[in-house]
Amino acid sequence: METNVEATFIQLQGILDEKGFGTWGESDANLLRLLLDGYYAQQHKLRAKQARDPSGGAGATDAEEVDEEAVIAGMDRSLTKLRHFLQRSVPYGSIAEPNAPPASVSSCAQQCGAAPVLERRAVEPPTFPVDAFIYLEEDVEELVQRGCIAREYCRTCGSVDIGLCDYITHSFAQEQLVYLSCYLLPALSDGAYTVSSDLRLHRREEAASSATAPFSCRHVVDVGSRLGVVLLACYFAAQQKRLTKTLRVTGVEMDEKMISLQRDVIKRFVTKPVGLQLDVVHSNCLEGAGSEALRGADVVVLHNVFEYFAVSPVEHLRCWRRLREIVARRGQLLICCPGLEKTFSAFTEADVRHVMNGEMTASGPALPHGEDAAVRKRRREERQDGGAAGGWYQSWVDEVDVGEVREAFLALYRGNDPCHDEAHSSCEGEVDEELMERLHSVRVYKVR
Repeated sequence: METNVEATFIQLQGILDEKGFGTWGESDANLLRLLLDGYYAQQHKLRAKQARDPSGGAGATDAEEVDEEAVIAGMDRSLTKLRHFLQRSVPYGSIAEPNAPPASVSSCAQQCGAAPVLERRAVEPPTFPVDAFIYLEEDVEELVQRGCIAREYCRTCGSVDIGLCDYITHSFAQEQLVYLSCYLLPALSDGAYTVSSDLRLHRREEAASSATAPFSCRHVVDVGSRLGVVLLACYFAAQQKRLTKTLRVTGVEMDEKMISLQRDVIKRFVTKPVGLQLDVVHSNCLEGAGSEALRGADVVVLHNVFEYFAVSPVEHLRCWRRLREIVARRGQLLICCPGLEKTFSAFTEADVRHVMNGEMTASGPALPHGEDAAVRKRRREERQDGGAAGGWYQSWVDEVDVGEVREAFLALYRGNDPCHDEAHSSCEGEVDEELMERLHSVRVYKVR
């Protein structure tokens, strides 16, 4: 922002000289700079608003306009306080976390304080669990300096053939939490949006106060809620008056220590009533109270579920089969990270046919009569790419295209970040690539 102001000042220098700028006092010069700074801030807001609502937001007054920058700033402050609390409460390595799928457990890397792992037979990239919410880049560097994790490993012992280690997170990153709670869930449950015949979520061309919302998001269930960050992000969003259609958020978690931590977090940070009920259920999500919560949910949030916690790929796939039996009500939503396409690409056709016991046919699942032609075509292409596993989950859910909401949120983050000023284009690519990858990994599916 400051560099942009300086560039504008240089362009105006001729005009300013005519006005005797050289004789201005320091206070007058600072006032000019503040005015220019404010001008660019308003331009960022305008570009972000246009990205969210290309039609111009007919009918909305200035008093009704939500200050998006204030919302994001407020969310960031609240989530930062939560992160600092969790960093103190859960030191790295104090809780054992899986860091490899069952098929490749030999590549697990040792954590600080964790039990040693067996020596690997092959030199594969070690994978360290690094929670994307708790640890920012500067925190990761501190973990490296302390020897808790590493960035590089030797591909061939004794050589200089160096490779990069992998990191795995079992939590959403902060940007993903803001996107999920302040933009994605509100859009899915907002009558200002509609879903086209090809399952694209987009803003209505004309405002309609009585329009029906695309989906219900009254009850959100987070599967494997761990640290409680999804619950707290939704609470903070409700404080910002962004999550007005969601009335209840439930976390389902098996680990007793995590349950205790979540309850401590809720007791510490949920200080004011906002009309949002937070619940924590100590249960397996596939049975008992956990499965009942999923059956009653409008939205089920799934972040890295099953794969890193199942004992084998077959057991992993059985978990998905059981989940399909539970989350079977038409119109229920799944918010998955990563997307189902990536998750199911790890299964072989033999895995699918072994677990499904004849549920799949050689030609794949049948398509319902009357389905939109574009959806039918897309499903055929996806089945060809995804094989038997892809065909199985596509017979259960349809993906909802939320690209418009994602791009609007990305424009907001660009508007708030001076890295996206024209004079800072050198850092734009790296920032955008990481943020876009994180946002694209959050996918939405509707039960058929």
